[in-house]
Amino acid sequence: MPSRPITALDAGGDRLAGGEQKLQKIRGQDLGACVESLRSRYGEQGFKILNHAEVYSEGLFNRLWGNKEMEVQYVVLQKPLSFEAEKQKILNITGKTAVPFAELDKKLGAYGELLNSILEKIAPGDGSHPAITKIEGILEKNEFTGGFIKKISQRLKKELPLGDLEDEALVHRTVLDWIGAEIRIKQPPAIARPPRVVVLVGPTGVGKTTTIVKLAAKYRIQENSGDYKPLVRIATVDSFRIAAFEQLEKQADILGFPVHKAETPGDIPQILAMDEGRLDALFIDTIGCSPTDYEGIAAMRSLINIPHITPETYLTVSASTKASDLRMILKNYESFDYKAVIVTKLDETSRPGNIISVLSERNVPVAFVTTGQKPKQIEDPSPITFLRKLADFNIGREYFDDSAPPVPGGT
Repeated sequence: MPSRPITALDAGGDRLAGGEQKLQKIRGQDLGACVESLRSRYGEQGFKILNHAEVYSEGLFNRLWGNKEMEVQYVVLQKPLSFEAEKQKILNITGKTAVPFAELDKKLGAYGELLNSILEKIAPGDGSHPAITKIEGILEKNEFTGGFIKKISQRLKKELPLGDLEDEALVHRTVLDWIGAEIRIKQPPAIARPPRVVVLVGPTGVGKTTTIVKLAAKYRIQENSGDYKPLVRIATVDSFRIAAFEQLEKQADILGFPVHKAETPGDIPQILAMDEGRLDALFIDTIGCSPTDYEGIAAMRSLINIPHITPETYLTVSASTKASDLRMILKNYESFDYKAVIVTKLDETSRPGNIISVLSERNVPVAFVTTGQKPKQIEDPSPITFLRKLADFNIGREYFDDSAPPVPGGT
């Protein structure tokens, strides 16, 4: 039977024989709940139960569904004391007069008003300091998740003294430090022996094709040594999307990278063997599957399953993906055993709280960030990369200077 509040019902003037008590009724979930309510109202000896029975709850639907509750009939043996009567009772016990008590009331009233004004400043409404309430609003505006906002609020309440909460710049700097510490950065692994194989996976529309060309260009620039240019190839397993190969070939051709199709599980090993061990790096673009397309994900896994080689696999996600979708993407692509994410299109959002929140929640690091369509618009990120995008924090721009000490982050 569903729980419902205790209700008192007037019995309409029924009197007990030989007395003036009026018969009253009360309803509740069960007998115990009714008795507890009566005790709190009249005290242990202030009432007497005459009868109790299960009755249908009020309302047509309750009757149709057979919902019942307990009805108790009782009489009041003594009225509850008023506040003034309670004060007088205390005075009688202590042997003091009511005059000092009245004076004490006046003094306590004055102190009470002062205390209330202080408490209202410290903890208005929901019990939060105004500085904490403001931070919560800023985080919400930047689209941090509710769980992340709650974690920051609890840290502020627990770790910052009242005096520090009055210093807005200090509060904002502290919160930015904490947010920065939640952003983990993944450095690319050292490759002892070529070839280096990099695979990008992720849903449709996040910019994998553009990003794979950027990664190849970035690698060649970093690995150039004197007159030697690293031998780099690009492969795609995306033979389903219209003009996918042509799009990739056009972008790669500008930078001088040969592009290959991989349509069967044996194609990738053949591409790796083309240069008789001289290949430095192979970058593989994949099909943009929906995160719920489990069959497509499984088929793609078989295409990039390379014997004797463990590729660097990165999950590619757009910075503007909403938090609920991002959680699903991170979970459904776990079968690829990705070690980090590449956040694309960071330039297209001014509210990166969603990506920071979910990556922190899932403890996933960031390896690269892209900020445009040009080949050079890819970077090794730092926590500051994301913190710069946050709006409404009242703090000097020197905080975001690359020459400043880095905000604590992951490794």
